Amino acid sequence: MSDERLIFVGMPAGNGNVNAGAAQGVFQLATQRYKAATATIAGSALGQTFNKLWASALGFPGASHFAMLHSDVIPSNWWVDTLIDELDRTGADVISAACRIKDNKGL
Repeated sequence: MSDERLIFVGMPAGNGNVNAGAAQGVFQLATQRYKAATATIAGSALGQTFNKLWASALGFPGASHFAMLHSDVIPSNWWVDTLIDELDRTGADVISAACRIKDNKGL
């Protein structure tokens, strides 16, 4: 680990279904450089689940950053490290990553 930052990684899981790749992206492959705490919350009111995860991160002892990955998004390995690198490089307070929306054919 490069430093002692603790990243709280949350996953809102709409109806409770979680893509296997998304689960791996949160619980195994989010970061190789930082400590991580993880949580997932199911619920159809996504705004409420986002807020609950954010509140959990704010109340988690030692958490310095909050990252969120939706349960139907499969990230690149070590995606949190990439985002933290960009935060550090730019001095930004917040960063987000866009992902494409697939159609019914998976495209």
